[in-house]
Amino acid sequence: MIDSGRSVLRVLLLLTALAPSEAAAQQSDSAGQEPGQEPAAQEPAAREPTAGRLDAERPDRDQPFGPVDSASVQFDGNVLFAVRGIPGFPAHERARDIADRLKTIARNRTVDLSSLRTEEAELGTQILAGETPVVLVTDLDAQLVGVPDRSALADLYLTHIREVVDEYRADRETGALLFRALYAIGATLALALALLALRWLFRKSLAIDRLYGVKVGDLSVKSAQLVRADQIRRLIQSSLRAGFGFATLILIYVYLNGVLGLFPWTRGIARDLLRYVLDPLQTILLGFIGYLPNLLFILILAIVTRLLLKGLKIFLASVAAGRVHLSGFDPDWAWPTYRLVIITSGLLVALILYVMVSRTRLGMLIRAGASNRTMVEALGININKLFLIVFAIGATMSGFAGMLIAPITEASIGMGNEIIIIAFVVVIVGGIGSIRGAFFAALIIGLMDTLGRSYLDDVLELSMPTEYAETAAPALSAMLVYILMAVVLAFQRLKSGAVGSGAMGATGSAVGVAVMPGVIVAAAVGVA
Repeated sequence: MIDSGRSVLRVLLLLTALAPSEAAAQQSDSAGQEPGQEPAAQEPAAREPTAGRLDAERPDRDQPFGPVDSASVQFDGNVLFAVRGIPGFPAHERARDIADRLKTIARNRTVDLSSLRTEEAELGTQILAGETPVVLVTDLDAQLVGVPDRSALADLYLTHIREVVDEYRADRETGALLFRALYAIGATLALALALLALRWLFRKSLAIDRLYGVKVGDLSVKSAQLVRADQIRRLIQSSLRAGFGFATLILIYVYLNGVLGLFPWTRGIARDLLRYVLDPLQTILLGFIGYLPNLLFILILAIVTRLLLKGLKIFLASVAAGRVHLSGFDPDWAWPTYRLVIITSGLLVALILYVMVSRTRLGMLIRAGASNRTMVEALGININKLFLIVFAIGATMSGFAGMLIAPITEASIGMGNEIIIIAFVVVIVGGIGSIRGAFFAALIIGLMDTLGRSYLDDVLELSMPTEYAETAAPALSAMLVYILMAVVLAFQRLKSGAVGSGAMGATGSAVGVAVMPGVIVAAAVGVA
C-alpha cells in the first residue's frame, strides 16, 4: 500500500510540474507598469491546457498509439487499456505499476470487487480498491484515447478491471481446474485414437498402392524412357507420407491449442502457438518469393541438364548398339570415346583450378584465408563470403563431375558416396592445400586402383597358385589405396619438422614420384 501511494503521489507531482507557472508571467507584466498606476484590465492570457498542447502535437487524435509516449497495461495475457507517459515517469513504467497493483488485488480474495470505485482528485479520477489507489486516470489519458471526459473513461476502466479480476479468480478455482484437467485427459485420449486411426489409414493406403502399383508402367516417349515405374511409385508413396504427415501436424496443433488454452498459466502459449509456426513460415515464404527468379533459373537449368544427359546416354547407347550409324566410327568406340572426353574434361578442370589458385587474386585470398583467417579479416576481407565462394566453386565442380559420369552410371542422390573416401585419400596423399600434390595423388591412386583390379591377380599368380591368387587379388586391390595412405602418414610422422600443408604437399609429391615407377612396372608385368 505504501508503494502504491508513492507511485500515485509521484504521478500527481509530475503532472503538476507540467502546468506552466503563471506567477512569473504576472510578475513580469506588473514590472512594466508605472508606480501607483492601476493595473490595466486585460483579457486573461489565452493559455492552452497541457493536455491540449500535447494533443496538438499528436498528428491524429483518434490513434491512441501515436508518436507520444504510451504503453498498454497487460494483465493475465490481456491488454486492458493504454496509458500515457509523462516526463520522468515513462509510460511503460506506469503500465507495469498498474499491472502489478491489479495482480495484487486479484490474488487477494479478501478484496471484494464491490469495493472498487472511482473518486475525483485534483489532477485526475482515481480508481480505488477500498483506500488503495489502483489507477489514476488523467486528462492526458482521456486525450490519448479520444474521450473528452476523464470520469467516463475511469468508469469504463473500472468495469473492465472488475471483469478481468473476476475472470482471473474464476480461472483459478479448484473446481474449474479439476474439470479442465479431466477435459485435457479426454482430449489426450481423443488425440491418441485419432493418431492410431490415421496410422491405420496410412498403412491401408500403402497396401493399396502395393496391390495396384504393379500396374503402373514406365513413362516413355517412343523408345526413350523418361521416368521409370518405380520412380512413379516412390512419388505416390512420398505424396501419401506428406499428406498424412500434414494431417498429423494439424491434429497435434488443434490438441495443443485446445489443451494449453484451458489453463491460465499456459493460455499465453496457446494464444501465440500459431504465431510460432506462422512467423517462420512467413519468413521462409518471403525469402522464397525474393529468390524465386533465381530458383526458377536453377530449376530450368536442372531440367535442361537432365534432359541433355538423358539424350546423351540414349545417343551413346544407340551408337554402341548399332542403331545409330556414324560414318568411319566403329560402334565399339562409343563408350571409350566418352571416357576420353571425361578424362580431358578432368584435366581441363584441374588446369583451370591450378591457375585460379596460384595465379589470381582470388586464389591468393583463398590461400591466405586457409593459412591465417584472423589476419585476412584484419585486412578488411569478408572471410565468410570468401569461404562461401570456395564452397560454391566446390559444389559447381561436384555437379559438373556428376553430370559427366551420369551417362555411364545412374544419377542418384547418393552417387557421390563411393567417391568421398577415395577423395579423402587423395587429399591425405597429395597434401592438404596442395593443388599440384592432389593432382598427382589422384593420378597415382586412380592408376593403382584400376591396375590393381585388372592385373593384380595375374601378378600374384607368379608367386602362388591360381586359386589363391584369384581369392586374394580383390581384397588386396581394394586395400592398395589405403596402404598408400598409411605409408604417407607414417612417412610424414617420421619426417623431422614436417608440419603444415606445405610439408604434406611435399610428402605427397615425393611418394608420388616413388610409387610411379612401381605402378609402371606393375602395369608392364601385367601386360606381359
